[in-house]
Amino acid sequence: MDMMSEIIVLQAGPLRVPFWWEPARLNFGTGPISGLFAVVIIGGGLAGIALAYWLARLGCRSVLLLEKGEGLCQGASGRNGGHIVPGTMEFGRHVELYGPEIAQVLWDFEEEGVKEVRAIADELAIDCGLTQTGTVSLAPDEEGLRQVYSLGALLQEQELPVEIWDAQLCKEQVGSNVFLGGLYRPNGGQLHPERFVLGIAAEATRRGVEIRVRTEAAQVIDHGDVLEIVTNQGNILAEHVVYATNWEVGRHVPRLRDRIYSARGQVVVTEPVDRLCRVGCGTIGGFSYWFQNPEGRFILGGLRNMVPGAEIGVSNDAEVNPEVGKVLRAFLRQELGVSADITHEWTGIMGFSEDSFPIVGRLPLAPNQSVIAGFGGHGMPGITHAAKELARMIVGEPSEGFPEIFAPRLERFAGSV
Repeated sequence: MDMMSEIIVLQAGPLRVPFWWEPARLNFGTGPISGLFAVVIIGGGLAGIALAYWLARLGCRSVLLLEKGEGLCQGASGRNGGHIVPGTMEFGRHVELYGPEIAQVLWDFEEEGVKEVRAIADELAIDCGLTQTGTVSLAPDEEGLRQVYSLGALLQEQELPVEIWDAQLCKEQVGSNVFLGGLYRPNGGQLHPERFVLGIAAEATRRGVEIRVRTEAAQVIDHGDVLEIVTNQGNILAEHVVYATNWEVGRHVPRLRDRIYSARGQVVVTEPVDRLCRVGCGTIGGFSYWFQNPEGRFILGGLRNMVPGAEIGVSNDAEVNPEVGKVLRAFLRQELGVSADITHEWTGIMGFSEDSFPIVGRLPLAPNQSVIAGFGGHGMPGITHAAKELARMIVGEPSEGFPEIFAPRLERFAGSV
């Protein structure tokens, strides 16, 4: 094969960049910086941008956000599957481990998070295609169906918004006859994640937030009354620093280095097809998730559990795993009956905490530093609301229903250095 043939083959394959990425994410400044800021936020994904937005709304006088990449949404915020699904399917485990009251708080927090996303999108008129047709967790086998019925009964007993679907209803709504039943949550939905973040960023900028890209915070030095941030564009000072860097938070907070780990997810997008999947979907266990967008494209992610190591500890989002790609394509054909060509395929790095809960709040022993990280695959329903509550903490306003279990307590870091 000559060089020209190789180029043609490469061009004919799926694009290796996220379906969501748009040129507008690059429209932010860079260059030398200096000065003293009330709050400096490190990280230009949903967590950092939402926090900047809320701080500005709460009257914080000077907020600077630093992103080391070429533009915003460089990481998981621009690389996810486009789902916003409240109400964790871990409710039963949470009841068993922490009791029904804490389980209810965790469920309510994500439900409030979706309301927050909807409220922001409506108020700012963000064209992010937000829909709330609901999400169903599907049972591919008898064990999955048993989980659907047992968890569904528990959730209904708690008067939480869920429906138990039989195989026929799943076929009608999902368009596939391989699933035996499902647990439907009506408040779930989908959106264009990058447009949502960029819409918030535009409003934050309008309110005085300064956003810098291609600006890497190499080190934060605590001088007691002020923090010095060493960057590739110059050194700056801050009264408060927030680490919103997903799984990379351990670079700045050594205690968290072994408490938030990376896991690489993979997503494929198909050419438009006529068949209709009416709701957002996932399988029991959460390792596959998909929906059909208004153009008719299927956006399918997950199934990393089907390869050795489940992509845990992998932090390279510049390439795809061909074995995961094979499994995703087989799932499309066999479970969903979709044989359309793949137009996009990419990876994104999620950050999971050791105890599976996000880490949000002021750092112990360093009250002028905070963290917001570790949301795993549930960032869209949780981050926006968590950012609002963290902004309240920073400016000294009382919290409104923030789960105490998210706080970066010292006992969560036991054994770390």
